This record gives sequence, C-alpha cells and structure tokens, in this order.
Amino acid sequence: RCRAAFGGAIYANAATVDLQNTTFQQCISTESGGALVARQGSLVSCHNCSFTACQAAEGGSVFQSGGELALHGCIFRDSQAISSHGGAVVALNAKLTIGNCRFEGCAADQAGGAVLSLFGQMDIHSSTFFDNLASHNDGGCVYVQGSSSTVAMTSFLRCNSGLKGGAIALGPNTTLGVTSVNISKGLGKDGGQFACSGKSRAMLTNVHIQDNTQLLIADRGGGIYVDSCRVELHHSSIRAHQVN
Repeated sequence: RCRAAFGGAIYANAATVDLQNTTFQQCISTESGGALVARQGSLVSCHNCSFTACQAAEGGSVFQSGGELALHGCIFRDSQAISSHGGAVVALNAKLTIGNCRFEGCAADQAGGAVLSLFGQMDIHSSTFFDNLASHNDGGCVYVQGSSSTVAMTSFLRCNSGLKGGAIALGPNTTLGVTSVNISKGLGKDGGQFACSGKSRAMLTNVHIQDNTQLLIADRGGGIYVDSCRVELHHSSIRAHQVN
C-alpha cells in the first residue's frame, strides 16, 4: 500500500508522465491524488491502467493542476474523495480527455462523485459511469464548471448526488455539449439526472433520460433541473420520473 500527503504513488511537477498497463491499488493520500498528483503544466497520459480502492481528501485517484490529463481504456473502481471533490479524478485549469474508461463505485463527499473538472476543457467519450455518488453536493458522476466541454457516446447508470444532478451537473459559466448519451436510475435532490445552473448552456442531442423511480424521489425536476441556464434538447427523450 502506497501512502503520501500528495500523490500516494506518484508526484509529478512540470513533468511528462506516460503510464501504460499499470495498476494502482489501495494508494492513499492524506491531501490530494490518492495514486497520482500532477502539477505545473505536467502532461500525463494513462492507457489501460486500473485504479482500485484509492483514496484522498480530494481527487481519490488522480489530481491534475494545469497541463493535460488523458485517460484511455482505464478503470476506476471504489475510488474515494473522503472530504472534498472528485471521487476518482480532479482536473483544475487542465485539459481533461477521457475515452473508453469505466468509473464504478466511486464517491466524493462533495461535488463530482467520479470526475470534477474546473476551468479547463473536458471531453468524455465512449465511457461508462456506474454506481457513483456525490454525497453532499452536485454531480453524482460528473461536475464541470467554467469551460466549454463535451460528453458523447457514454452511459450513466445509478449515479446519485446529495444536491443537483444525479449524473451530471454544470456549474456557472459552462458550455456543455451532450451527444448520444443514456442516463438512467439516478437521483439528485434537484435534477434527478441532469442539472444546469449559473448562466451556463447545455445542448443535449440524442440523449435519453429515464427511470429514476426509486424509494427516494427528486424535489424539483425528476429528469432535468434548470436554474438561470439555457438547455436545448434535440431528438431526445425523458420518461418514467417522479418528484415530491
């Protein structure tokens, strides 16, 4: 078991890190990045890596500040941010690319049960989010703020949040394009599946939001919650939802 204050396994500063077919298991940080911290414009790529049961205060597996983080074919399982944001991944002022990845059983005390992206472009495609949780804040799977970003050809199942957006939540000043995405069986207090707020814009095309009929029921917007935000839906569907 690896343990450190920052980056339980790896700490990178103004560096280039290329990880392939690498396993991180039970890596722990008392501050950020249970497995990996990358700062000062570092360029990090992970191909076919697995992160299992990693833990930190924020960024349960990976914490990236500046630079670029590319994740391809990676698995994040049971990763936790025990007192802050980003159950698996936090990206601050960084370009974040996620492709063909799976996030399962990840949890954050605050926003972004699996992924939190602030003030940097985020692109997610061909990935799966299953059974993730943001206990006391927004975005049970993904929270994104302050950027122009995309989510495409991705599925979200049983993702829950304590506040807004069981699967996806947009913070202020964000533009998000969502294309060919399925979201189901999740719950947020406001926006059972998807929430947009704070002068942001979301364009949903071929998005299917369904089945949040659980024992707990959303307060406002069983499928989508919109607050001071513009949301456009095209060729999409919303069905089988309940609110109090």
